[in-house]
Amino acid sequence: MSDNTEHRTKRERISIANQVYASYPLFKQILDDIDSCHDSPNIKGDDDPDCLLLTGTTGAGKTTIYKTYAQNYPIRETEEGIVVPIIYAKIPAAATVKGLVKVLLKAIGDPLYSKGTTIDQTDRLYGLLNNCQVELIFLDEFHHFIDSDSNKVLKNVCNWLKTLILETRIPIVLFGKEESQNILTVENDNLHLSRRFNYRHSLVPFPLTESKAEAESKIESKTVAIPESFRKFLSVIESKLPLSMKSDLAEESLADRIYYATDGTIGHVMTLIRKGATGNVLNLWKEVSEKQDIAERKKNGIRTCSVPSLSK
Repeated sequence: MSDNTEHRTKRERISIANQVYASYPLFKQILDDIDSCHDSPNIKGDDDPDCLLLTGTTGAGKTTIYKTYAQNYPIRETEEGIVVPIIYAKIPAAATVKGLVKVLLKAIGDPLYSKGTTIDQTDRLYGLLNNCQVELIFLDEFHHFIDSDSNKVLKNVCNWLKTLILETRIPIVLFGKEESQNILTVENDNLHLSRRFNYRHSLVPFPLTESKAEAESKIESKTVAIPESFRKFLSVIESKLPLSMKSDLAEESLADRIYYATDGTIGHVMTLIRKGATGNVLNLWKEVSEKQDIAERKKNGIRTCSVPSLSK
């Protein structure tokens, strides 16, 4: 529960709830490693910059990672022109070189992003990256470098991306699903691209158990093995929510329900909490039947959980 909640309007509290996030060890490590990549051109001289691959399921928190990092590097105007320190683009499905150049030109603000041949567009992109002093590029949907029909890696776009890194010396941060890791393998003849991605992380849901000993202990006591780190995460979230009264997000039985309603995926947890916190629920907490065992509800596929409301 955040400070001065009682003095905030409902609109202000909703705005705060929609921006709440909680850091955790892996989150911090990924941000630190992105920062290392960002600084690598200044540290490594003429050597290739360090790049990073971040994989994870939908809702794992990749977009939050980007927004958290990019907020410190806003676009700014100078006497020389507009400076765009960071750009973000989504790789189109069935990726082609022309499609990739197009989304990057659009991200940097080129009004003629769809005009010209692929070679002309690439030359224009290199010029704009230099003129706008771009320091870091985020590319999402890296798994689109795999052809969905043949399941083969699209070599042309891989080679183009490698050349982009070599020619511009701008670090790249790639986001994608777990299968994206297969693109940067020796088997797929991508060693030259792979070796430039020295930093690799995978965002996964909170594990059901954090250790074998913990799992055995909880099995013996007939409790569900929800990780303690998940409850700590909920506790941090609660401390930031603009609620007028305590919501007990981290209380064991409630944390269990939230876990099973979201599969422990951070994005789904935050969506659930934010929807409730912005007034979609009339009661502060609408309890799921206490008589129904959590494990049984999981087995039956029941994914119902109410969340705190800002409407009161």
